[in-house]
Amino acid sequence: MAKQRKKVSRPIEVVTLETANQISLIEEIKEETHEIGTENPTSSEILYALPYFINEKFNATRQLFLKLDPSNEKALIVSSIPPFIPEKAIELLLSNLVKKSAIKTVFIKRSTSLDGNLNAGYRTATAIFDSRFGVKEVLEVCESTRPFSLAALDIELLPHGVKKFVNDYNSQFKSYEEIQENVKAVVMAYDEHVMEQKKQLKRKRQPDEEGWITVTRDDKHVFFAKKAAAKGKVIESEKPARKKKKVEIPFYTSEAKESKLKHLQELQRKFEEDKKRIAQVQAARKFKP
Repeated sequence: MAKQRKKVSRPIEVVTLETANQISLIEEIKEETHEIGTENPTSSEILYALPYFINEKFNATRQLFLKLDPSNEKALIVSSIPPFIPEKAIELLLSNLVKKSAIKTVFIKRSTSLDGNLNAGYRTATAIFDSRFGVKEVLEVCESTRPFSLAALDIELLPHGVKKFVNDYNSQFKSYEEIQENVKAVVMAYDEHVMEQKKQLKRKRQPDEEGWITVTRDDKHVFFAKKAAAKGKVIESEKPARKKKKVEIPFYTSEAKESKLKHLQELQRKFEEDKKRIAQVQAARKFKP
């Protein structure tokens, strides 16, 4: 006898408009991730080579290595950037490869320089796009593009090689204008020093209140600049010295005798005056009962 099959009733699924939109959105995301290659867990480790050459004369093919940034789906890591390619040139190169997207910014992250200088050595940069489709578009072009010329894109290279060494060597020396300014400053400071020495020497030659003149040994080989704190202030030694009373010294012997005689007469006159003054004071102090 033939076995009878039982019919199993299944529930009918009702697809609403909201559910249909969610399904279509999920399918679109799956399709985009499949195109970008995110379904492969090691896709962020794959390197894409972007070939280029400098110009027709230096036409050796070089490569910039690109890969996805695992921390940002809208970013692209560009490595093996030589020191003679400026940072703006990376943005210009990538902008030339994309049409549906734009680059927000490009910045250097690190370099192979031992001192950490981001402008020296081979560098690694990060390019951030306004959408992840720009990253996908650049990677697709890398697989099919031919080497392009930097000169054709009007990219000016930074000084490198012998030219860079010559510029670094010449930058160690001062220019003619700087040397001339330094010489003028030294000459002006020296002139001020000489004038100050002359003023001090002139002040030292003037006799003091007692008629003495200080004699010192001037050291002409030592040069000291005038302190800024002393500017605008009146130095005590710069004040004009008081004039000393003129003392007439007799030249002839007779004049000396006359001057001594006059001096004795003057002393005698003062003695008589003092004697009279003392007598008057004593008379005023007498006791009167």
